[in-house]
Amino acid sequence: MRKEEISVQVTLPPGKYWLGDPCYVIREEDWMPWLEATNYTKEDNLLGEIPGSEHEAVGFRTRYGDGEYPVEREAQGHYWDEISTCPVDAGMIGFVPFDYEPKPRLQALVNLVEFSHHTTVRCDEGDIQFYHGDEHKLYRVQTSDDGDHDF
Repeated sequence: MRKEEISVQVTLPPGKYWLGDPCYVIREEDWMPWLEATNYTKEDNLLGEIPGSEHEAVGFRTRYGDGEYPVEREAQGHYWDEISTCPVDAGMIGFVPFDYEPKPRLQALVNLVEFSHHTTVRCDEGDIQFYHGDEHKLYRVQTSDDGDHDF
């Protein structure tokens, strides 16, 4: 038996993003074209331009598919504070630029984040970590059972 580690890193430019399942933000008519543009049948982590727009979106597959996952911020002493959640219906969590308008009825299912500088997002086996804004605090969305990944 062999365990395969899946790790990916994406750097996002400064700006506002919707954090959550991209299916809640990307319009229905753009959803399948975006998935096809990102080669979703062969890739676990999707990055690509939303067809018909100037915006790129990224989606990282969760470890166990659909559900609801905590968004946590690093606290003192190796503790984490849960600050929000990410519901998932398409098996992924990602970032869609704020300027690409979200579906208004699903806006409550995503989180608005803003990066004042280029921000590296790291995904390891479905667990996502990034530094948020000027706070210089580490954030994470864990979709695995243990979350003990070396980022």
